[in-house]
Amino acid sequence: MLGLHRDEVRLVPYEPRWAHAFAEEKTILLAHGQFYIHRIEHVGSTAVPGLIAKPILDIAVIVHPEINMEALSRRFVHIGYIDRGDRKREGGHLFVKEAALDVRTHHVHVINVLDKQWRDYVAFRDRLRTDENVRRRYAALKRNLYQQHEKERQRYTRGKAEFIQYVLSLSRKG
Repeated sequence: MLGLHRDEVRLVPYEPRWAHAFAEEKTILLAHGQFYIHRIEHVGSTAVPGLIAKPILDIAVIVHPEINMEALSRRFVHIGYIDRGDRKREGGHLFVKEAALDVRTHHVHVINVLDKQWRDYVAFRDRLRTDENVRRRYAALKRNLYQQHEKERQRYTRGKAEFIQYVLSLSRKG
């Protein structure tokens, strides 16, 4: 159900079990980082019913600015995450969970509550959930990018950036 090689792009139909997998992971993250975490959101395409997605859960963990990131990192590493460091505007502090070497199942993006990045994650997800036209256009873009960049995940991801900004501008307008 979940898992994708680090550099690969593969799109699969929406899987309803992803919501359950997120709920389970949220419980685990809260149990190990409860004093550091302000909020947890399921984001990305796996959070949008009906949308094709790479089979990796994207989770936004929103934290207060004064948290001790080293302490939180130790807790997440203890439960099986790999600390990939601070990606700043490219996704916050990234933690990945793997089912096997370089086969990722979860991406946890730790983002400061003062950073608008977490609101963008949620706004984009919510727009895709509620606007069938936008969801259909995004799926078509993803299929096209997949055909062009099947073995180049970074290029695939960069190819979505302009559309994501467009959708966020729609969300800001209401």
